[in-house]
Amino acid sequence: MPNAYIRRSLLTVSPRSTRNQTSIAPEARGAIEAFRDCGWSVTVVGGTRELRGPGVQVDWRPTLQDRDPGGWLLTDDVTDDHWARPLGLRTALVGPHDDNQPAPARCDVEFRDLRTATLEILSSDPGIRAGR
Repeated sequence: MPNAYIRRSLLTVSPRSTRNQTSIAPEARGAIEAFRDCGWSVTVVGGTRELRGPGVQVDWRPTLQDRDPGGWLLTDDVTDDHWARPLGLRTALVGPHDDNQPAPARCDVEFRDLRTATLEILSSDPGIRAGR
């Protein structure tokens, strides 16, 4: 089963309540469902374990340490590539980014938003085309 690791900051919207609860973005729900519908495992990376959203069930890890050749990390932080690449993960930089970030953009691909990243990754996976 292929794995999609998604940086928590790509999945959430700012807190709206006085309790500082963070909710899942509508676009994020669609990305998670698309990966799952195609037989992928989805793991949220970083932040806290809690994600508020009806029907959203994802695994969570504070960090990744195990090799996973063939897995994808979707992130909004170009510096994630430094730890993800040695684990065998391909990296997708999602969303606008500052050209003056602390490290050069070495991510495998860049996408303007999470929906586009999800669809492109799923359409490029050979197992999907083969009808896995």
